[in-house]
Amino acid sequence: MVDVGGPGQVASPASPVEGRAAVQAALREWMQRAADEGWRELWLCDADLAQWPIGEAAWVALLQRWAAPQRRLILLLADDAALQRLHPRWVAWRRTWSHRVDLRVVAAESAGALRACALAPGHSGLELLSPWQARWLMQPAEQQALLHELRALHERAAPGWPAHALGL
Repeated sequence: MVDVGGPGQVASPASPVEGRAAVQAALREWMQRAADEGWRELWLCDADLAQWPIGEAAWVALLQRWAAPQRRLILLLADDAALQRLHPRWVAWRRTWSHRVDLRVVAAESAGALRACALAPGHSGLELLSPWQARWLMQPAEQQALLHELRALHERAAPGWPAHALGL
């Protein structure tokens, strides 16, 4: 069972997640499981991650707990400017853990193919259909198909902003 937000609102992973608060709670639950279970590879994909709770202190604490040797966080975005502006805690965390983070920006012509999702291949996924609606991706075949799409976009994407500014 997955807690989807409000008091008494619990849904199975097979049921849709409805409402902005429920979507945010589902993302937090996904990240909590990633930290608790030590998932090795995490994908966060969206146009800009502006609506995601990744800048919250609790999310960054979970990322801190998750970060360990052999783990990798991949972000695919259409635009990384909002991430820099809206999530300063996450930006600071990335500076420390840049060796575990692969931030990529997809080309404008590929942005329409970018599905908003949080995916841990072989474990769990959450596809965001909108900021107020999502669905769990629990079936391995469904996760593999999505991972195949994401890897194809990743290959063509350009690196995002550097974690550290180079100075002379």
